[in-house]
Amino acid sequence: MSIYKDKLYIQGNIPIGENPLPMFRDMVKNRPVVENGTFKEEHKIKFGYETGRRVLPYRMQERYTRDRRLVDIDTIVFENDKLKATFLPAYGGRLYSLENKSTGKELLYKNNIFQPANLAIRDAWFSGGIEWNIAQYGHTFSTCSPMFFAICEDDDGNEFLRMYEYERCKSIFWNIDFHLPEGRDVLSAYVRIVNDNNHTIPMYWWTNIAVEEKRDIRVFSGSNDIIYQDVETMKKINNQHAYGYGQMPHIYSFGDMDVSYPEKFKTSIEYFFQNENDDTPWEAVKYNNGDIFIERSSNRIHYKKMFCWGTHKGGKSWQHLLSANDTDAYLELQSGMANTQEHGIDMPPNTVWDFAEFFSSTNMKVDNMRDDWKLEKEEIYKCVENKINSSDVNEYYEEMKKLAEHAPKKIIYHGSGWGALEIERRKKYNQQDIPKGLIFPKETLSEEQDDWFHLLSYNMMPKIKGSELPASWMVDKKWQYILEKSTDIETNVMSIIHLGNIYYENGERKKAIDMWEKSIKLTPTALAYRNIAYYYIQVKKLDIAFLYMKKAIDILDDDIELSYAKEYLELLIECNKDESAWKFYKSLAKELQDNDRLQILMCDIALNKRELEFLDEVFSKEISSLREGDTKIVDTWYKFKAMMIAEENNVKYDEDLLNEIKSTINPPQTIDFRQFM
Repeated sequence: MSIYKDKLYIQGNIPIGENPLPMFRDMVKNRPVVENGTFKEEHKIKFGYETGRRVLPYRMQERYTRDRRLVDIDTIVFENDKLKATFLPAYGGRLYSLENKSTGKELLYKNNIFQPANLAIRDAWFSGGIEWNIAQYGHTFSTCSPMFFAICEDDDGNEFLRMYEYERCKSIFWNIDFHLPEGRDVLSAYVRIVNDNNHTIPMYWWTNIAVEEKRDIRVFSGSNDIIYQDVETMKKINNQHAYGYGQMPHIYSFGDMDVSYPEKFKTSIEYFFQNENDDTPWEAVKYNNGDIFIERSSNRIHYKKMFCWGTHKGGKSWQHLLSANDTDAYLELQSGMANTQEHGIDMPPNTVWDFAEFFSSTNMKVDNMRDDWKLEKEEIYKCVENKINSSDVNEYYEEMKKLAEHAPKKIIYHGSGWGALEIERRKKYNQQDIPKGLIFPKETLSEEQDDWFHLLSYNMMPKIKGSELPASWMVDKKWQYILEKSTDIETNVMSIIHLGNIYYENGERKKAIDMWEKSIKLTPTALAYRNIAYYYIQVKKLDIAFLYMKKAIDILDDDIELSYAKEYLELLIECNKDESAWKFYKSLAKELQDNDRLQILMCDIALNKRELEFLDEVFSKEISSLREGDTKIVDTWYKFKAMMIAEENNVKYDEDLLNEIKSTINPPQTIDFRQFM
């Protein structure tokens, strides 16, 4: 067995920098969700709970393109004589590869490029391997951020690998211990989540496993009961998430189709196996050569999921964007704590939640394959039991649990400095120690923590000059108290703005506005004006929002950063100030005008102004920033195409022509990412 650092050399585009502006949470914490009338009463509990967008205290990671070059990415390798596991410590600890050393087969979908796309909470996300999603609905805050990795030892001196961090949004500690004893071809993962706060927090966990999607691949789990994405209902309500309850393998929305075969779906789709009665729930995919990938867990993460992009053009476009290879395809198996990802769950105060997961592969005889889903599921379960039986799950879970508080022997990769800052805060106020087994060295404190460490040390914030923005944000109420008691809270503009941010993110919006207005009286800043504009946008008072945002832009003058430019253009468009938006856009530096996020915003205006050269450029380039489910650019392309055809044929441009074009002509693959058609 060995653990060592290495490098991965692949084509990629590494995100550089972050959006410096604070992105405040949705005013509505519980997203509106829809079920098609088939839900049981228990499925309606906490449906949509705490799924509203939430980013702070983190920043958006949206600075990337599709211009790839050869990049080197840090890896940590953990291997024994049977398996080789390769992790990406700088990118959420993603398990990039899990290779069977005796056969050379890859158990996961291993992406041979690194291409971010706008799919995560903070924007940047990449496909492949196993991702560990914690705390908040969506692809996790840390998916493109560094994690701590350390080598630990059990009582017999055998090494295992620990990944850990301090999660700032919910103020929790979490770690995963990976075990790979010699002679065992199963990777074991023990997950521990510690809420040592004195209050309840909304919690979220989904392990996201990418595996290759090939012809005749089939998905199985312990329960026949599923909650599924109802595409027909979604079409009727403008692609809003809609769900139904049914039983495998036939769901009425899909007629006689056997939904255990993902390749049969023409659209992107997901469904969730309801395994709450299984103490050791499992999920598996079977390939047509008899190979089987298995995930099995202890009982805290009962629920299993299948997601596929579908075989339609939009799904293939997403796969192409993420892998740059038209022949590559993957689907996702997932494992989580609640009925679906749209269901919430609360974690009580001063609580530790833990569970174990196991990943491996096996093979079944082709002669044992069955067309009948129920019969083949019985054969698959025998294979699962032979590889990772239920008694092993519980035995290994108990063994790993005993090692959870073992101190690391050696840290081999550093995560953020926020854990170290939290230690310093607790020391100053004589509060409890952080959970045992985790080490956050003081030397990991960096520029991001400097202002807050300064506040702890001197009871005041450093002053920031002009339009300069701080290196980080904070929304934890523990820091609200510290800021309120700081000596410069009446005179330091940035201290006042920070306090307003904390108030706003925690629902005290009037107090936040008062703080931002107070800061403006001391020294007007673009940030304070922008924050107030943000509030008026959220409450749909766009005329007032425009007045504040215009003041922010006037202060910046020629020193306009991408984030301010994007928000100002969005607001101008919302206020139907198209001419002002176009004039402002054309006044920007060429680097900003070439940014595809801004270009997409301007497409409808360019169409009305007949800026055909601009539209040709946008429609032909490879867009990097489209959000999952966003069809704006495709909608504009159809209008553009219909107008051109109307002119060429001297016919009237109207809805009938537009609908005809939509039904007969396909947009370029570079812009067509529709998931439901």
